[in-house]
Amino acid sequence: LALQCRQRWPDLPVLFLSGYGDEKVGPTGLSDANTSFLQKPFTHAALRAKLQELTSSMQCSTEEAS
Repeated sequence: LALQCRQRWPDLPVLFLSGYGDEKVGPTGLSDANTSFLQKPFTHAALRAKLQELTSSMQCSTEEAS
């Protein structure tokens, strides 16, 4: 789904969530500043931090394009 969305919106931030470690999730074809991984279980603070990380990288890439 993320790959299909990225075809239409290349800079779309993607956050993968899994109960498995990132090495067990497998290759996604997405590895850039707008992609991140959060392993379950996680705290509200950890989710907030990841979302801020993704949105700040999105803002940086938008500013660079201007």
